[in-house]
Amino acid sequence: MRVRSVSEANPRSSLLVHSKPVQSPENPGNGKVSKHSGPEHRPAQIIMMKSPSTLIRSIYPTVGVISVSSPVPNIRKLQTDVAALRHDGFTVFAGEHVYGRARDTAGSVSQRLSDVVHLVKKKKVQLLMCGYGGAYTIQLVEHFPYDLIKKREILISGFSDNTSLLVAVTALTGMPTFYGPTVWYWSKLTRISRTLLHR
Repeated sequence: MRVRSVSEANPRSSLLVHSKPVQSPENPGNGKVSKHSGPEHRPAQIIMMKSPSTLIRSIYPTVGVISVSSPVPNIRKLQTDVAALRHDGFTVFAGEHVYGRARDTAGSVSQRLSDVVHLVKKKKVQLLMCGYGGAYTIQLVEHFPYDLIKKREILISGFSDNTSLLVAVTALTGMPTFYGPTVWYWSKLTRISRTLLHR
């Protein structure tokens, strides 16, 4: 059975996953597909994950920081991480309510959604990075501007509580999303992690 790469499903995501020919055991290193690998590929050996930053830095260098969940516990800490992103070569815009608090969330549903729309329409960001996790991202899933995200081909990165939004975006738009670090953890990346992310 042939394994379908992400690049075939969505050309804009071709830097995320690509196929690598399986070398023939009779002549290692010749780059030919082995007759023992099935019709075309041996699935376990053809998928190579490429770092999201390959796509972020070369094609999507403008980042919008959004808070879709809980308020950040330390504003200065998040400001440090935003500065670290800029230091690493990204153009960064932060949503108006990134540092906000409305009881247990970073803002009302309309406030958190307005940051997304503003960053995409006004600031022309190409990647939305969740600033922090926590809880309550699920409140946005029903009202998220999926049509706008699909039209502008915006990528979104986050994890933990943000995962519900990532799944919804991919399911409803077909756009790839990054299950990766939020901005909150950017300055905590180890030297090895940074090296891998910047390849």
